[in-house]
Amino acid sequence: MNSNENRKYGAMISVVNMIVTLVFGLLYTPYMIRCLGKSEYGVWTLASSLVSYLTMLDLGFGNAIVRFSSRYRAQGKDEKNLHGMFLLFYLVVSAIALIVGIGIYQHLDSFFQTSFTNTEVSTLQIIYLIMLANIVISFPASIFSSIIRSHEQFVFINGLNLVQGILQKVVTLIFLLQGYKSIMMVTVTLIFTVLTAVFNMIFCFKHLHIHFGFEKMEKEFYQEVFGYSFFILLNMVIDRLYESTDNIILGKLVGSTSVAIYGVGILFHTYFLQFSTSISGVFLPHISKLSTKDAGIDEISKLFLKVGHIQFVMLSFVLTGFIVFGKEFIYQWVGPSYEDAYIIALLAMAPALIPLSQNLGISILQAYNKHKVRSIMYFLIAILNVAVSIPLAQKYGGIGAAMGTALGNLLGQILFMNWYYYRKMKIDIPSYWKEVASVSLKMVPLGLIFYGINMVIQLAGWKGMILKIVISCVVAYFYESKWILTDFEKNLFTSFLQKRRHA
Repeated sequence: MNSNENRKYGAMISVVNMIVTLVFGLLYTPYMIRCLGKSEYGVWTLASSLVSYLTMLDLGFGNAIVRFSSRYRAQGKDEKNLHGMFLLFYLVVSAIALIVGIGIYQHLDSFFQTSFTNTEVSTLQIIYLIMLANIVISFPASIFSSIIRSHEQFVFINGLNLVQGILQKVVTLIFLLQGYKSIMMVTVTLIFTVLTAVFNMIFCFKHLHIHFGFEKMEKEFYQEVFGYSFFILLNMVIDRLYESTDNIILGKLVGSTSVAIYGVGILFHTYFLQFSTSISGVFLPHISKLSTKDAGIDEISKLFLKVGHIQFVMLSFVLTGFIVFGKEFIYQWVGPSYEDAYIIALLAMAPALIPLSQNLGISILQAYNKHKVRSIMYFLIAILNVAVSIPLAQKYGGIGAAMGTALGNLLGQILFMNWYYYRKMKIDIPSYWKEVASVSLKMVPLGLIFYGINMVIQLAGWKGMILKIVISCVVAYFYESKWILTDFEKNLFTSFLQKRRHA
């Protein structure tokens, strides 16, 4: 299978993975919340946010492996010393994560004792330790998944992630049915992390025939790698400030119940994010190769518009459907006590529509080593987000925290980044916005149709909810095929099915 087919089928598998993750999440999340209770679900969510800060110790090496490995092969260089260097880096990072993680663990009880009960603090500590073990193992194991991506073996890596995701959810559900709770959930995650790492290692050694060398690299190379990775790291810090800090602020100032409600709302933003990354995530190695060509930026600009249009259409459809059906869906899904999650989800999803449809731009900046300015600006905006979110969370709870994050997205990810893409990267942003305006206008009648379907079908409960969503999806398919989708987009799925049928 050549690289183009691997990217295409890899993207298709990512979309399937996204759909499966969404379906499993919709089916098993409400049951998980009922099994855990609002308090323990909030504790589990908070533990996840705390541990996520340790992922910043990755230092951006994951993207660096993909970039430099792709470039090495394009230049005909041997990669073994490159792989060896990154393996040593990750072993050091893993040790640092263990030390820092234990330090954080020792202060959990004193930090949350005013807003959490003794039982909640005890559960938080146990969950945190298991998650910490997961992180420590994940660091050295991640080099193998990065190598696989650098070789553009997206069918294998995305297929493995699909299988792993399904099995992990099924096993977790079985244990929940037996009465186990959050400690069991994170233990299952740890086991599947180890199993996935083993399969990636086997693929790398048996199929890709990789080797690890440990000869000293030139000083200039270290400077280039760390210069590149530093701003990836800064971007990871920003992501944590955006995605995890609100949970910690709410946990400290309000309590576990507020964290649980906020977590439900942000869960929809997570699914929204997966819609965008399912396609853009497979293009970094390809863009890294194009960046070595003189005419690469013109080709990349066209790719940016093509992928951006696909993503914006997908995300606009999801957002439109959520605006119409989301409030009723959350009521049916997790109950009326989570009604604020609808507003939180909208505050997270709506401002993210533009930056998520432009996700390919991040890969472009990384490939050209132009992500420094973006990272610095985002860091400043993220600090502003935290400063604004604290008083807003004190006054309005989870909705206030989401308002602060929405403001940051508007200033940094929409206004600044579109200026930077256009002025500094020479990407055809005016054409992108013309497409956005065209699609947005065409989405308005579709939204009105959704609203009409919601009003006409008065069947209560899940039967009515599912019926309305199914009818809306069918209507959207024909509407978008007629008025919104390009010929390329309509043929993409058709050609995939035809090739699979004749394979």
